[in-house]
Amino acid sequence: MDTKNKNPLPSGLMNVVLPGSSQLYVNKDWVSFLGSFLVGIVAGKPRPGFTHIPLPNGLCTGVLLLIVVVFLFISGQKTASGRNNEKISSAFYNSKRVVSHESDEKQLAQIQGMRDDGLMWEEEFEKKSAKIRLKKSK
Repeated sequence: MDTKNKNPLPSGLMNVVLPGSSQLYVNKDWVSFLGSFLVGIVAGKPRPGFTHIPLPNGLCTGVLLLIVVVFLFISGQKTASGRNNEKISSAFYNSKRVVSHESDEKQLAQIQGMRDDGLMWEEEFEKKSAKIRLKKSK
């Protein structure tokens, strides 16, 4: 799993340019990308007989396009923000998890790996490693 945070701004911009591309950028999810892309193509395809439908008063094509662009941008940003929040929640959960009852060296290696993978904050790592070292010195 990629442990780096994804920036919501490029995610939103990519989604505007190519609907569904935020799924590729954030989750590397080809199925969601293709689904979103195909829905975008089908929704954007002109239909026979619908080319001369008058718009309601005060509403122009530009406003409709702006609404679609804003929707795509916000949904791309939400994809990245949601993933970042999941990662933070996972890191918090893992930092509170009890380390296994194995040897002290194995426990230190385990929490070191969790810290290296971005699943544990530096402060939490220091606290847990100090606790293990203290237990080891007794």
